[in-house]
Parts: sequence; structure tokens; C-alpha cells
Amino acid sequence: MNLMKSCAVLGATILLTTAAGAAKATDLAMTETANLCMSYAGAAPGSQHAIRDELGKRGVIAEADWALVDQHMVKPGMTVCGLFAAWGQPDGMTPDAKGATQYAYHTAPWPGVAANRTASVADGRVASTKP
Repeated sequence: MNLMKSCAVLGATILLTTAAGAAKATDLAMTETANLCMSYAGAAPGSQHAIRDELGKRGVIAEADWALVDQHMVKPGMTVCGLFAAWGQPDGMTPDAKGATQYAYHTAPWPGVAANRTASVADGRVASTKP
């Protein structure tokens, strides 16, 4: 199973688990970080709280970036987890020759968020976004 399918399956599992009620801390503690980050964007508010608490324990999103994440905004310097938490699972990813990875998002699931946007990530941080 490729990375994107694996993330989708695990992300869906988290969402289904949390839709029935708050996720158990032990379940979240055993979930891979990237999957938690991607699940945050589409989770119900009660579930987002539990996911955010777990991500906070892992220190993968700067406290100052949470306000942007909750508005589905991404800025250069944000961690890849912040990108995933803000925009969800990417529709595609393409590594480039310089070691960066381009993450593509083709839909606009939230008001005010552009469709057909990309984020370039290098060394675990967002280098740039378009549009």
C-alpha cells in the first residue's frame, strides 16, 4: 500500500473512531504523527480537541501556528504537520531534485480556501505556498 493510501485509511479510521465519540488517548498515542495531523483538518470539534492535545504532547506544531491552522491557513516556516492539520490530506505529492516535496490540493473544502493550491516543503517546513 502506498503512503497516500495508507494515510487515507488510517486517517479515515481516526475520523470514524472520533465520530462515535471522543477518541481514546491511548488510541491517539499509538497513531502515527502524519495521520493525526491530516485527521485534524476534517475532524469534528470535539475530536479536534483530543487530536490537538496529542499533537501538543508531541510538539509538532508551534503554539503560534494553531490560530492559522484553525483558519485553514498555511505560512512559510510552518511544520509539515501544521500544513496537514490546516489543509488535510494532500491529493498528491511530488519530490523535486532539490530535496523538497510539492504537496498538491485540488479542492477547496472550506470557504475562503483556494482550490488548486500547493505547498513546497523542505526539511520538514513549508518553504512556500501557491496561490
